[in-house]
Amino acid sequence: MPVITYLGPAFVGIITGSMVIETVFGLPRHGQTFRQRRA
Repeated sequence: MPVITYLGPAFVGIITGSMVIETVFGLPRHGQTFRQRRA
């Protein structure tokens, strides 16, 4: 159970971190796709 409670926030951190890196360096990958699907 502790693994599940750790992986949720870790996954969110990875996604948001990748969106920042992709925006700064102009690398359209998963973060941009996630942002488009969410809108």
